Amino acid sequence: MLFDLKSIGKSLEPRDVANVAICLDLVSVWASEPDKAQLFRICAAAIGCGIDHTARLPKYRYLDGNVLEYGGRLLERLLEAGVTPTAIIEYGTFVIARCVDKIPSEAAVEEQADFLAKPPAAN
Repeated sequence: MLFDLKSIGKSLEPRDVANVAICLDLVSVWASEPDKAQLFRICAAAIGCGIDHTARLPKYRYLDGNVLEYGGRLLERLLEAGVTPTAIIEYGTFVIARCVDKIPSEAAVEEQADFLAKPPAAN
């Protein structure tokens, strides 16, 4: 699936956000019941983290963890470049949905802990 971001350079194919901490930042802010203005910022941040692999937009500094501030800067750049609000929501939610799958669940963490705690069976 290509996202039409020609206005900032070209159409781009989304990539998984490699850093799980960034995924958790995006998903946590998304799940906090943001208002509409915040939703646009979160989706713009997701575009910067998961779609802009050509580095035409500012990078997210995950050590700061400020999704809304970063998203505000990107939202301004995207809108000025002619990306529509509808496209920002569509593309951003696509990235966030993929981030949800990267965050370990409680069950997966417990299963991994159980596996590591059990000694291997003797032959």
